[in-house]
Amino acid sequence: MSSELEEIKRLMYEISRKVDHRVSRLEGEVSSLSGRISGLESAIGSLAKELSEVKNSISHLENELEKARKELADRIANVESRVIKVEKRVNEVEENLDQHLAKQDVVLERNSEALLNSLAMQFVVNVVSKVASSAHVVLCHLNEKPLIVIEFSNSIHIELISVEVLENDLRVLKNLSEVLKEYSDKEVKYSILTTSVSKAGAPAWLYSLP
Repeated sequence: MSSELEEIKRLMYEISRKVDHRVSRLEGEVSSLSGRISGLESAIGSLAKELSEVKNSISHLENELEKARKELADRIANVESRVIKVEKRVNEVEENLDQHLAKQDVVLERNSEALLNSLAMQFVVNVVSKVASSAHVVLCHLNEKPLIVIEFSNSIHIELISVEVLENDLRVLKNLSEVLKEYSDKEVKYSILTTSVSKAGAPAWLYSLP
């Protein structure tokens, strides 16, 4: 009986020792796992912190990018506004210059036409007075254009000085010649002396006979 008890005690001791050994090993493994879990938690915490910093950096970059985009858009709008103002100013200057040049052209044309008309009248009067001292010369205007009427002993010549030959002027000259012919009983001739400028830049004093 005592031997059986001893055997039971021995078995229980062996079982207890094995259980203690396994418990100790499991505790070691649990401790190791706890250490690894703690390390993982620490690593996860570090990663979470780094991720938060990255998110903050991304948010900061996004804000800076948005500011840069807005600043660029404002600068582009400012440049476009300045370009529009410059274009408007250039157009105004060009328009004013065109108007000024047009006015100068009109003044120059009038002055040139008046000078040519005056020279033409002086030329005709001088030539007539030298060729026929007995001729009677009358200077007047027709439709705001110089008109020279030269009366000889047996004929009358009518000269209209104009920049160009117009049908209306020819009709008026024809009517005038018929009236003078009727009342003077003389041969009446009429023509238009043009003072247009040729391509060479010289006055083209040409008689345009009806």
